[in-house]
Amino acid sequence: MSRSDHGRARRLFAAFAHDLQVGVRSNILNYLVAAAVFALLCDQARRTGDVSLPDQTPAWIDYALHALNGVPTPAADHDGLVLPITWLLPQVLLALLVASYPAKGLSGYSVHTLHCVGSRTDWWVAKWLWLVFTVLTFYAVAALVWLVFSLVFDGMTAAPRPDVGAVINGLDMSQVTTAEAYGLLAVPVLLSLAMSTVQMVLALTLRPMLAFLLVVSYLAVSSLSRSKLLVGDFAMVARNGAFDTQGVKTAPMCAILAAVILVTIGVGLWSFNRRDLLPQ
Repeated sequence: MSRSDHGRARRLFAAFAHDLQVGVRSNILNYLVAAAVFALLCDQARRTGDVSLPDQTPAWIDYALHALNGVPTPAADHDGLVLPITWLLPQVLLALLVASYPAKGLSGYSVHTLHCVGSRTDWWVAKWLWLVFTVLTFYAVAALVWLVFSLVFDGMTAAPRPDVGAVINGLDMSQVTTAEAYGLLAVPVLLSLAMSTVQMVLALTLRPMLAFLLVVSYLAVSSLSRSKLLVGDFAMVARNGAFDTQGVKTAPMCAILAAVILVTIGVGLWSFNRRDLLPQ
């Protein structure tokens, strides 16, 4: 690595470290709210299971699938459409976590910030790395809550319990292996990363609040739609091809979402590098 490359990498790391420090500190309350919401969902799952299966408690993976379950694909006649609030609420909280911080760097001191980093591309990449960290931390908080409930009430069983899953999630887990069950969780994480990247690009192009509303609306409409073009429902385990005959399997969904992320990054960098940041 040349001296110039080393200096660029050091500036990029410094920008990312700054984003972590400021961004995480500004979101502590939101992380606590997310933990409380996931705890309520776990308690709901446990109480639902106790009614029908008092001798069995949910395993860690059962709590995870309950929080990310959603609803099956709606019928063709759209009869009985119901917005899945318990699935949508965590998605809204994640959208709040990434709602405004990336755009704050363009408020008042944008030219100075970009000068310190050295390039627009590196500034944008630092913000995106913060976004990746935020999404992963959000799910780490959820995983910690699921772990606490599993340890307290179950003793940490790794494998899903088919009977419990059928009761609390309405999922037929009898033909799903433990590895496949854990693989189901990769899709919601990738979907969240894809939607958060889209939200960041929109926030830097339009306004953070408008970007937040557009992303949340897209997820809500996806949950009520049968359209394959609305991939927001990929975050719903219930619509995975393993359970829904109209759904898409895990591997193709991951490939589609990876492509969405890469395309959005490219569009975001192109748009940001063409933007006039000088005050009018």
